[in-house]
Amino acid sequence: MIRYVERIAAVSKRVKGDTVARSFEGREMLVITVTSEANQARLADIQRDAQRIADPRGEASGVKAGLALRYQLAAGTDADTKLALDSTVVLLDPN
Repeated sequence: MIRYVERIAAVSKRVKGDTVARSFEGREMLVITVTSEANQARLADIQRDAQRIADPRGEASGVKAGLALRYQLAAGTDADTKLALDSTVVLLDPN
């Protein structure tokens, strides 16, 4: 599997494989990041933004954020919302 990921990453700028840990047997455990070339180039910024958003000290609670997201997806008419709905299927857990 590791060799396969390495080969794909070598030929595609959309794919990056990183070792994030090792099993108790010493085997590499990977995370495979697949995104556009532009996003690969700014992955550190994206990860930093995700960590900031996940920090509960400065952001709305999950319940409040979920309410806002549901409303936006249900009623939003802007181009970004339409693109999100055309590009994804969103599953929300109301709990």
